[in-house]
Amino acid sequence: MQEALVTFKTAKLAKEKGFNWKCRGKIHCSHYHLVKDNIIPSNVPTSSAEMFAPLIDWNNHLKPKLDTETSLPTQSLLQKWLREIYDIDVIINTYRSQGHKWYKFFISERHKDVVKSIELYQSYEEALEIGLQEALKLLQ
Repeated sequence: MQEALVTFKTAKLAKEKGFNWKCRGKIHCSHYHLVKDNIIPSNVPTSSAEMFAPLIDWNNHLKPKLDTETSLPTQSLLQKWLREIYDIDVIINTYRSQGHKWYKFFISERHKDVVKSIELYQSYEEALEIGLQEALKLLQ
């Protein structure tokens, strides 16, 4: 089983908020742009975006060295960073009804009210991804 990587959108937001832990992957962004959370060469028409997966450099646990590079952490690593550095917990709850499962995120921050999702998500990873994005937005 492989851990889920965050999307480019989440990775970019994490970088803006100061995430700089070593990761297995990083994205070179200087000649690429974001379309629907995929990175494609900037000279490719956006209608061809579905043909391109994110361009990842598996760099053996190095930090990005350039402004044009963004770390690509796993969801669990970014979740740990938020917990250890900012004391923010992103928690996923499961809801079951008539043989179906849905997920919701909760964000717990010291001395503040809990933030919770209004929506129900189809997968744990989807709920965690949105929860991580919302938690990052809470950082100044």
